[in-house]
Amino acid sequence: SSVGACRGGETPENNAGLTFYRDRDCLNRCNQDSSCTGYTLPVNGANWCETFTSVGVTGDGRSGFQCFTKGN
Repeated sequence: SSVGACRGGETPENNAGLTFYRDRDCLNRCNQDSSCTGYTLPVNGANWCETFTSVGVTGDGRSGFQCFTKGN
């Protein structure tokens, strides 16, 4: 994991393939989706998350978010 919202990677356009959800279930959602490369959760516990499809996403450094990426 890295600090910040997931961004960048090999296909950085459209916020690296961001999809927004109004829950915190992005770990399970990402694990079940072969095209998902990572997900962002807000550090403050707010009820939302985002998944991403860009290979190689990493946190953008904003301390309010945590970026989790899939291993190889």
